[in-house]
Amino acid sequence: MTAFSGIGLVAAHTGGEISALGLILIVAAAASWGIGNLIAMKLDKVDMLALVVWGSLVAWPPLLLLSYILEQGSWSLEDMAHLSWPTIGAVGYIVYLSTLLGFAVWSWLLSHYPAATVAPFTLLVPVFGFTSSALALGEPLYQWKLAAAILIIAGLCINLTGARMAMRIRPA
Repeated sequence: MTAFSGIGLVAAHTGGEISALGLILIVAAAASWGIGNLIAMKLDKVDMLALVVWGSLVAWPPLLLLSYILEQGSWSLEDMAHLSWPTIGAVGYIVYLSTLLGFAVWSWLLSHYPAATVAPFTLLVPVFGFTSSALALGEPLYQWKLAAAILIIAGLCINLTGARMAMRIRPA
């Protein structure tokens, strides 16, 4: 409940700029991630990095086509010829660290530990998002973001250690 309060604090400070289609796509992305997590939990004898690499090999053609259809204003050879180093670095970060390494580690964790232990760490996504945007892009780190981060991290600590702490406190 504590961590969810932090997520609620983040949700309360969104600007409402999201469209109905955007919300549907976010929910669909979360559902597909959940399905992928269920599949990863069943694949205990598989090299997860190889799984993510092969999955990415299959995924890029339809994603490229979808990008071309939906983002036609961004597709010009002149724009692509003048890519900056920060843009190339951002793409490299997303491709290698976030996608390949991140999903491989995540899938490995799901295949070796109970989902109830691993899944709550998804609550850290907004914390890493606004912290990294503050560090890398100089975006402001408002007090509500710090309060949300404290609530989320406290909730995760309670979730992970609460039962053990209660056993120690409870008289024998």
